[in-house]
Amino acid sequence: MRLKWLFLISLVGAFLALTLQSLAITVPPPAPVLFFSDLTSGPATGNSDPTYSGTGGVYVTLYGNFLASPTVTLNGANCLTVVSQPTVWMWYQRMVVKLGTACTTGNFVVTTSGGTSNGIPFTVRAGNIYYVSTTGNDASTGSFSAPWATLTKAKQTMADGDITYPENGVSATADDGEGWGSVYTLRPQWCGSGTGTAYPRALVAYPGATVTLGNVAAGGAMATRATTSCLGYYTFAGLTLRGGDSAVSITQAGGSWMYSWRFVGNDLSAPNASISAQAGLMDGGDIKGFSDLGNNIHNAATNDNPAQVTALYHGWYFGRLQNADIGWNTIAFVYGCRGMQIYASGSTTAQKDFNYLIHDNVIHDTQCDGIGGYDNIDASQGYFKIYNNVIYNAGKGPYVDGGDWACIYLTGAPTGGTINVYNNTLYNCGSIANPPYPSIGAFLGGSGATLIQADNNIIYQSIGSTNSAGHTYLWDESSGGSLWSGKNNLFFSGFGVVTLASGGVTANFTNSLNVDPSFVNTGTDFHISSSSPANGAGTTTSLPTYDHDGLIRPSPPSIGASEYAPGAAATKPNPPTNLNVVVN
Repeated sequence: MRLKWLFLISLVGAFLALTLQSLAITVPPPAPVLFFSDLTSGPATGNSDPTYSGTGGVYVTLYGNFLASPTVTLNGANCLTVVSQPTVWMWYQRMVVKLGTACTTGNFVVTTSGGTSNGIPFTVRAGNIYYVSTTGNDASTGSFSAPWATLTKAKQTMADGDITYPENGVSATADDGEGWGSVYTLRPQWCGSGTGTAYPRALVAYPGATVTLGNVAAGGAMATRATTSCLGYYTFAGLTLRGGDSAVSITQAGGSWMYSWRFVGNDLSAPNASISAQAGLMDGGDIKGFSDLGNNIHNAATNDNPAQVTALYHGWYFGRLQNADIGWNTIAFVYGCRGMQIYASGSTTAQKDFNYLIHDNVIHDTQCDGIGGYDNIDASQGYFKIYNNVIYNAGKGPYVDGGDWACIYLTGAPTGGTINVYNNTLYNCGSIANPPYPSIGAFLGGSGATLIQADNNIIYQSIGSTNSAGHTYLWDESSGGSLWSGKNNLFFSGFGVVTLASGGVTANFTNSLNVDPSFVNTGTDFHISSSSPANGAGTTTSLPTYDHDGLIRPSPPSIGASEYAPGAAATKPNPPTNLNVVVN
C-alpha cells in the first residue's frame, strides 16, 4: 500500500512539474546591438597572417551587447571570419572578425536568436598591414612571418592608411629619447596627413594580445604625445597605456587644431601621478573629430601622497573639442579631482566647444565631481548632450584646495544655447565630510547664458551632509533658477530630506517623482527592478534610441540610464576595487 501511495505521489509531482513548465513564461533574448568598432576603415586584402584564414584583410573588433552565438555580415555579405566569439568587456561585450577578400564597403550587422542588430559603417580601402613581435627584427619587412621588433620602427614606417598589430608581450616602457618624456612621441612626419583620400594610421593590439605602452614608475612618462604641427589622424586600440603622470597626452603647440584622434578599448592608468600641476590621466585638447570609446580609465594618482593632492589633476581632462564622441567608458578611482573635466579658454567663436556627446559612461569614486566644467562650451553653435551615464560615489573628498562635489557640475558658459542632460542615473554624490562650501549634490551650475534642460534623470542621495546648507539635489548658484528646467525626473533621498535647489528652481521642473527608484541592488547595481516607479515614466522629449546596456527605448521610456528587461542585466564594470592600489 505504501508503495502505491508513493507511486501516486510521484505521478502527481511529475504532472505538476510539467504543468508549471508549460505555464512558465519564456523571456526572449534582447535583440543584439552594436555600439562601435575599433577601426572604421581598412583593407580586405594584404594580411600576411594565416592563423585564422589564408587570405583576407584587417582584424576589426566590434563592441556591443547581447551578441550570443552571432552571425556577422558586412554590406550584407558573409565575407568575414569570426576570430573570437563575444567576451565581456566592462558591462557589455566585444568580438573580433577578419575581413575576407570579398568584403566591400557597408555596414557590419549581427544576427542572433534575439533578432538583427543596427548597422555600423565600415569602409574597405587600400593600406598596408604590419606586425611587431617580441621575436622580431627591425630590419625585416614587418610581415607576420618577418615582423618588426619595436613600436618605434612601426611608428616611423607607417604611411597614411597603414595598420600595425603588435603581438602579445610587445611593450615600450622607456623614454623614446624624443625629448617629451614619452615612449611613443608623435612628431609631424609620423602623424597622418589627412589630405585627399588619406586614411588614419592605426596601432591596434593583435587579437587577444596584451601590448603595453608607458610605465607607472617613470615620472612624466606618457604613452602618446603629439608635438608641434602633428595633425593627428591616428587610432589607438586595445592597448594597455600607463604613465607616471599621464597615460595619454595629446597637445599641440600654439593652440592650432588637430584632427581625427580615436582611442578605443584601451586600459589606462597612472596611479603614481604627482598631481601638483594641471594634468590628467588622459588629457589634451584642440581637436576636431575626437572619439573616446570603450576605454577603462582608472586609478588616477591613487598611490600619491595625500599632501600633494590638488584640484588640478583629473581622470579625463580635455578642452577645445568639436565633433567629440565620449561614450561607453569607465572612469574610476580618481584621487586628484574630477572624473571628467571639460575646460579650455577660447576668445573667439571658432575656438568654442560644440557638437559634443558624453554618453553611456560609468563614472565612480572621484574626489571631486563626476563630470565637471563647461567654461568654453557654445551650445548655440551645435549640440551638447549628456545622457545614459551612470555616476555614483563622486565628490567623496577629501577637500584640499578647491573643487566641487557633484555628479555633474555645469557652470560658466556665457554663450547661450541649451545643454541637454537626460536619462542619467546619479547616486550618492557629495558624500564629503564637512565640505568648506555647499557645492554638493547631484547637479550644480547655472551661471552665464546657457540653458540646462534636465529630463528623465534618476537622482538618489543616500548620505546626508554635515554642511549647514543641507544636501541639495539641484543647485543653481547664481541665476535664481532661471537657467534650469526639466521634466519627469525622479528625486529620492535616503536620509529624509528632499531639496531641489536653493534658487527657486523647483518651479521649472514638472512631473517630478519623489519615490524610491527600486534599484536591483542599491549601491552596487543601478538597473531598475520590475517594481520600479521609473518604468515607463519618462518623457519622449529627449530620447536616446538605446539605453545604457543597449536595450531599445520604448515610448514612453523609463527614467534613468537603464530600461527594465527581465533576464537582461549586464555584467558590471570591473576595474580595480581599491583606491590605494598599485597598477602594474
